[in-house]
Amino acid sequence: MRITNKEMKELLENARTGIENSLKNPDVLDKVKEFAVTADSLAKAQELLRKAESFYMIKGPRIGQKISLSFQVKRKVNRIKKAFMVYVKMIRTDLKDDPGFFSEFNLAGTRDTSLSGKIKEPKTFYQNCLDNARIGNYVTKYGLTREKIDSHLAEIADAEKELEKRASMVKDTEQTTQQRNDAFRELSDWWINYRRILVHVFQDDRQRLEEFNITAYSEGYKPNKKKKPDGEEKEKENPDKSDNTTPKG
Repeated sequence: MRITNKEMKELLENARTGIENSLKNPDVLDKVKEFAVTADSLAKAQELLRKAESFYMIKGPRIGQKISLSFQVKRKVNRIKKAFMVYVKMIRTDLKDDPGFFSEFNLAGTRDTSLSGKIKEPKTFYQNCLDNARIGNYVTKYGLTREKIDSHLAEIADAEKELEKRASMVKDTEQTTQQRNDAFRELSDWWINYRRILVHVFQDDRQRLEEFNITAYSEGYKPNKKKKPDGEEKEKENPDKSDNTTPKG
């Protein structure tokens, strides 16, 4: 069930109006009781309403927090990737005539464009600089000292933590969205059924239906057509042409 903010808001308003108007009007309860609608069943509907309202209220802040975190993570990852690619370009240029040594850097792999993939290759590169003495000595010409490498690895570790946090929040948001959808689906089913009951019992009382936000344009409601006086249609269809003519002098 995909439901927009506007649809959620309208459903909450309609369900709230339906429940409150029914509970405070004994004549409404008297008419709908034959359909097993009682004060107790309406109280249960109120619980559905409160549940849907709670999910409606928390949806916005959680999504905003997720967007903010995603932006921060992307910015960190892109910064890490950009710094790494500077080294890659210099090493590739300087070792174009020494493919054997270049292969030890493991820089010819397939690019992974995911956020986790973007920091995986830099992490492998910097770790390789620490583990391989020959590579470690070579990259010092680019200013990659042990302290600098440790700094890059620390930044990567921080980005990995942010990615884990983001993944957890995405999972939590998806779960919350599913729970919200289930709550609104249940409330929607109840309101559609109750609206049909109201339309049936008040089919000849348009004013009472409008108190429940059910108008002539609502699904399931057909207003009684008023018959026009005899001859009115004919007069409308065949207007007196003499009224539109100008007398000749």
